[in-house]
Amino acid sequence: MTVSQIFFNRQVINAETNMESYRKEIDAEAAKGKDGDVKRVRVPEYSQDDELFMLLVKTLALSTKTKFQYQPLEEEVKNWYKKDCKKAGKKAWEMGKKKELWSAEAKAAYDVADLAMIAEEKARRFVKRATKGDASETGLIRFLTPILMKEFGGPVEIGDFENALEEIRN
Repeated sequence: MTVSQIFFNRQVINAETNMESYRKEIDAEAAKGKDGDVKRVRVPEYSQDDELFMLLVKTLALSTKTKFQYQPLEEEVKNWYKKDCKKAGKKAWEMGKKKELWSAEAKAAYDVADLAMIAEEKARRFVKRATKGDASETGLIRFLTPILMKEFGGPVEIGDFENALEEIRN
C-alpha cells in the first residue's frame, strides 16, 4: 500500500483524489460549457453515501489531535504589509523592532495585515493549509475535512461550516 491508500471493508481504496479537489475540478470543467468534459475528472474510489466509510472518517477525525492553525509571525506580517503597500502604491507605516514604539497607525496597519493573511490562509484549499500537529495526522485531516463538509451541509468553500473537523470533534 502507498500513503494515499486506505484499507477499508476488506479492500484497498485509492485515496489520492481529495473530495475538495474533485469538486473544484468538476466545477471548472462544467464552467467551460461545451469545451468542458466532466468525465475526464478522476472520481474518488470512496463514497460519502457509504455509511460504513463515513463512520471510518468520523472515527479518524475523532482520533486525531492535529488541527488547522495559522498564526503568521510578526516578520511575515511586516513583509506582507510592505508588499501590499508597494503593490497599491501606498505609503507603508514604519514598523520598527519594538512594537510598543510603533505609531497608532502602524499598529492598526499591522492588525489589518495580520487579519488579511489569516483570511488568505482560510481561503486556501484544505490540502494547502497550515496545521499544528503530527505530519501523519496532517495528511489525514486534510483528506477528511472536505468529506466531513457534507455531514454539516456546508460547501467546501469558506462558509458557516468552514471547520467541519472541529464541529465533528465537538
